[in-house]
Amino acid sequence: MELLTNSIPQAFFYLPAPGTMVGASWSLNGVSKGSLVPVAGTDPNKFHVDLPYTQSEGTVVVTWQFTVTGTSGTQTAVQYYDLVTPYLDVIELADTFSLSSAKATELESQVRHVINAHCGQSFGFGTKTLTVQGQDGYATLPERLINLTKINDAFGNAVYDTSVVVNDSFLGAYAYSIDGDGWFLKYYSNGHTYTPGLWTVTGVIRTPDTYYNPALTITGDWGWFSVPQPVKEAAKILANLYFNIEGDYRDQYLTSMTAADWRIQFKDGAFRRTGSVKADQLLDQYVTRSGWVVF
Repeated sequence: MELLTNSIPQAFFYLPAPGTMVGASWSLNGVSKGSLVPVAGTDPNKFHVDLPYTQSEGTVVVTWQFTVTGTSGTQTAVQYYDLVTPYLDVIELADTFSLSSAKATELESQVRHVINAHCGQSFGFGTKTLTVQGQDGYATLPERLINLTKINDAFGNAVYDTSVVVNDSFLGAYAYSIDGDGWFLKYYSNGHTYTPGLWTVTGVIRTPDTYYNPALTITGDWGWFSVPQPVKEAAKILANLYFNIEGDYRDQYLTSMTAADWRIQFKDGAFRRTGSVKADQLLDQYVTRSGWVVF
């Protein structure tokens, strides 16, 4: 299930039987964020919790504790959510198309997933840690990296850390750089101390293969600080298209429609892209192309 960033999202829970709610707690990306205050709805068995306003994407885990009447002990139920960035304002969508909040949320989700599938990336923001496999001086990143904070090697040693100052500069300051608009990490030999046949990082001796093909644990800011305007514009087009399927047929990759026996002819790409020529053109610059390496 999804929750939206830049809002105060709610998580809901139905008691399996009449009972007394004890409490709830939550975590974000594996880090405990403390307790939450459950609130009962008009249905005495339905509760909800308000999560704090959050701008960073991630995985949310909500843990409910409750006592069911007639049983002993406290029961627990765990819910998992993806905290994601909406490409369109749900309240504005609901107002524009006279939709309920639930329907507007569903429409935004459909548009966002189509855009992500078409582009091969998402346009949210998250501060997190990912592990990648390097090769011959560079690593292809699974997501777009904006800022680099820390890198640990396969053995857990810090080889880059902006919080550790060494000789008036932070650890590994000149050993790594972000390239290819954030999709590649480049690393250099001058960030390491070599000995014949071996190399050393923070006093720990490693084999040469560890340097040339290292597993790197990268902490930093990933994605986009804000959703690019062309992506927002494409999302508006698709929301209107999906809501009003009888829109401009020429913008839906149709080349001709004939009456009588009804012959419909599609352009190439009609079933491979977003379904809108205009949206595709707006998104073209954000479509990832695997195999490209730009240094």
